[in-house]
Amino acid sequence: MWKYAGDLSQDAEGKLVFPAAAKLHVPGLYRFTISDGAAYVGQARRSLRRRFRQYRRSSGLPVGPDRLTTRRNAHTLRDALNEGKTVTVEIATGLASLDAAERAEIAALCAAGVPVLNRAHVPAWPVARAGHRPIPLLRGGPFCCAAASSPPACPAQAHTAYACGLAT
Repeated sequence: MWKYAGDLSQDAEGKLVFPAAAKLHVPGLYRFTISDGAAYVGQARRSLRRRFRQYRRSSGLPVGPDRLTTRRNAHTLRDALNEGKTVTVEIATGLASLDAAERAEIAALCAAGVPVLNRAHVPAWPVARAGHRPIPLLRGGPFCCAAASSPPACPAQAHTAYACGLAT
């Protein structure tokens, strides 16, 4: 399903630069894998090119509130590159259901014990109910989806955990 598109890099201003092979004008899934093992799976409903442009633009903005997923992830990717880590970009196109494929891929990563940067669709994670939203409990890295407790806890305490909290 996944096609390697290349490695992420930065320009002189520190903004993310995506490999040319990833800049397609089609909808699809994308997966970022950091050389430390963490991964993020996302979807582009309109076009991968447009979605990656949003990441590039967000990488130059202040971090802002946690609910701004693109900005938060762009900074995570930029920080990984600044630490000398490699970030690979993979894409999958021509899928019947982006939502189902994204959830299935996140579940597969979690089952393999991969630290997942996604907040939603993590099997060990309680599904948010109407009027609720994910609330960060710990900051500093990816959610440790291999944990089976609820709310999730990571023995390393270096990961980000989220719990369902009442929206304010």
